[in-house]
Amino acid sequence: MKVCNHYFGEPRQQGISHCVYKTPWAGDPRVNIQEKKGKAKVYQVRQVLDAIEKIEGMEDG
Repeated sequence: MKVCNHYFGEPRQQGISHCVYKTPWAGDPRVNIQEKKGKAKVYQVRQVLDAIEKIEGMEDG
């Protein structure tokens, strides 16, 4: 969650089980994490990493 907050700001939706973050693009990769025993699910971590890569690419040029 700390990494997502750093890159995407506070979640636009924070429910009991999910945190959904706003991205500057529509569609995938979405940033939606779900805590499970103190960790996000593997596929969600992959989506977050893809989104970070995309947002860093947008900043570079």
